Amino acid sequence: MGSLQQDPSGNYHACFRLGGKRFKRSLHTLSEEHARTLLGRIEENARLAERGRLIIPERADIPTFLLSDGKLGLPVALPETVTLSQLIERYEASLPPGSLEESPATRFAFTPAT
Repeated sequence: MGSLQQDPSGNYHACFRLGGKRFKRSLHTLSEEHARTLLGRIEENARLAERGRLIIPERADIPTFLLSDGKLGLPVALPETVTLSQLIERYEASLPPGSLEESPATRFAFTPAT
């Protein structure tokens, strides 16, 4: 049902078909044994999906969904990183006009280093 491919860096990729569509996903491992275990998990979950025992959500990332045993529908999204200058801009934009008192500390604008 599925196969393993190894890229030039040594990482294994799982290749499989589901519903007539081909998928290829990095397994993020250099170990062939671990890659075979993960491929087995994908194949078993694909069989369950074909039998209707595992329902794949409409907008799910299929390889991620099958690798996670049906727990993750989308790839994990990391939170946005905010720089200090972005934080200051957001803070100043959230203040109502005239809410800051004029003082020597507020007369000078923050200039981020580039």
